[in-house]
Amino acid sequence: MSSSLAEILRQKRASVFFHASWSGPSHVALRALRDHLSVSAIPENEITIIDVDAEEKTICRLVDEGISLHGYGEAVVIRDGKIRHFSALGRGDDTITMRIDTFLNEHRA
Repeated sequence: MSSSLAEILRQKRASVFFHASWSGPSHVALRALRDHLSVSAIPENEITIIDVDAEEKTICRLVDEGISLHGYGEAVVIRDGKIRHFSALGRGDDTITMRIDTFLNEHRA
């Protein structure tokens, strides 16, 4: 599911994956996230995928929240309009499964 970041940040409840198409770690994280979703009870359309290159102007809102994106396939869970969980899913292959599991558990909560 794709939406603009500005729309997402106005929602009370959302889970977002920030994809940097130029980044290898972001591609690895997106593929791993989709693999996890394919065997979970969570439909893929519940996770919004944002192309960070297309949303440069509104990324500043994340910086205001203390979040910076580095192309690792970062993911956030938003509740009541605030960022509740943040993770750089693709940062280091050795713990990617653990980070995705945590992200999806936060999504379910």
